[in-house]
Order: sequence, then structure tokens, then C-alpha cells
Amino acid sequence: MSKKLEVNVIKRKYTPRDALQPNRYNIVLNVNAYTPENSYLFIGDIKGAAIEISTFRSNIRKVANEIISLNRVDWFSIQNILKKYPLIKEIRQSTSSAELMNKIYIPSSSLKGAIRSRLEYKLIPKNGSSYSCHIITSLGDVDSSLAKRHIEFWGEDIKYYKAPCNIEISDNVCIVCDIFGSSGLISRVDFSNAYSIDNVKLVRVNIPIGITYDVIPPNTNFKFDIICKNFSIEDLGLLFTALEQYTNSPILIGKFKYRYNPKVGEKLFNKFYFGLLKIKVSNINYVYPEWNYRNIDEAMKASREAIEHYIKNGFLDLNKGVIK
Repeated sequence: MSKKLEVNVIKRKYTPRDALQPNRYNIVLNVNAYTPENSYLFIGDIKGAAIEISTFRSNIRKVANEIISLNRVDWFSIQNILKKYPLIKEIRQSTSSAELMNKIYIPSSSLKGAIRSRLEYKLIPKNGSSYSCHIITSLGDVDSSLAKRHIEFWGEDIKYYKAPCNIEISDNVCIVCDIFGSSGLISRVDFSNAYSIDNVKLVRVNIPIGITYDVIPPNTNFKFDIICKNFSIEDLGLLFTALEQYTNSPILIGKFKYRYNPKVGEKLFNKFYFGLLKIKVSNINYVYPEWNYRNIDEAMKASREAIEHYIKNGFLDLNKGVIK
């Protein structure tokens, strides 16, 4: 059942972005990923047509003024403002997965969004409190009847959390916004695009909604990097949690990921799911300053121990959203 909750968000002073702090590191993670043998993947480009430049300038000022005047900034309010003052003539979803220079790829923004929201869902409320403000997963006003599978997969539909992080209001932020950024606060983690490493082509699939999509086929391999700035071992543990490094589960990403889902959906043509992506951090390529972990396994073990207190106290569920 859909439930509207308001919780106290446990926050702390945000980590500085301009200088490396004691017991923190600048890290580059080399990452491999692949679509399992039973899953397609679709992440399409958004296409739009431009409006006349004077209208664009006028509307963008109006959009900014209305957002500034809001008592609470949320995605639902922003969507309504953009409907009043559009910045492009039309927005339409492409029916072809993203390609660049004849290479299939997953955009960095899609990766970051999927991984951030996964961490938010895993940080669960307890006794009226949460370590996440759920600024992403609580955006908008989703009709629960349209998100039935989503709610079934993640549990209760939490539509509103008290005080999403905004450093223009307070220097204190939740642990997710401290890593991934929020209003007025730049992210400390950057994702590259994930490019396919195989000579693989998109596959045309007819979805039983009357639309044909060009999708990423099963067994497609990708590589990408994650740059982590001013990271503590605990930060690394939270990121590894979102990447499902402790469970070996795929993450969910892209379109149709709940409609064709192993837990709450069905199989397309009785054979394929959608949106499954297995991720494996293969190497910590560069660390400054140097640390004493000799390999990725030692770093993985230390980072897992660093988040144990969240798990022990019931605020973090590693198994939430896991697909075996």
C-alpha cells in the first residue's frame, strides 16, 4: 500500500569540496559491467526542438523567479513551472538506445541516477528517522496505481520526506547528498559514460504496447570509471552498497525495468527481462594519499566493516532491491 511518510533526516556538516581532509582519499575505480544473458537494456536519448532565443531567455528568467519563490523545491513543482514556461518546443523519447561514434553506451547521468536512487532506497527509515533525505526517490507525485510494480519491488511508496538537503538553508546534509550532491552542493563522485567493449549492435524488439525499440542485447560488456573525491572508507562502503558489490546482484536501469522484472514483472516473449546490469569494480587504479590496502578485496572488506553500524542499527538494508 502507498504510504506518505514524514521523517526526521539525520544530517551532518557536509564534506568540504576544496581540500582533502584527514583520513580521506581521492580514488579512481575501474568498473566492468554487463547485461546478463536473459536481459535487454534500453536507455534512450531525450530529443527536443529549440524555441526562439528571445522566448527562451524570457522563459528561463520566469522559471528561475518562480523556483526562487517556492516554499519547498520539488520535482513536481518544477514540472508545473516548466509546463507554464517551456524551454523547448517538444520533448520526446527516442526509440533507440544511446549510441556515440557507432559505440553503444550508457550515459554517465543514467548510471549515476540509478546508483544514487538505489542507495536511497536501501537507507530505510527507522523510528521516524532516516540517514537519507530521499531527495531523488521522493520527487514528484506518482500515482501509485501507475507505479504498482515499482512499489511492489521497493516496498512502501514514500512520497515525501521532511527537509530535503539544501546548503542554502543549512550546511548539514544527509550522507547520500554529501556524496552525490544536492541543491547548491557539487557531487563528490563522477561517473564516466559506460562504453561497450564488444563489436555489438542494437537489436530491434517489438514491445507489446505497439512500439518498436532498438535495445542493447544480452551479454553486452561495458567499461567505465568512477572518480571519488575526498572519500572516507565509509563513503566507499556506501558507494559499493549502491553498486551491489556486497550482494553480486544486478542493478536496475533504463526503461521497462519493472514491467519485465524477475521479482515483480514478467518475461518478454517468455524469455527476456529488461534493465538488468551486473557491475563489478575491478580495480582501484589511483589513490591519493596512498593507503595500506593491498588490493581491491582488502578495500572491499574494510569499506564493508565501515558501514556495519548502519546495518546493525537497522538504517541500511543491503538486501533491499537485490535480485538473485
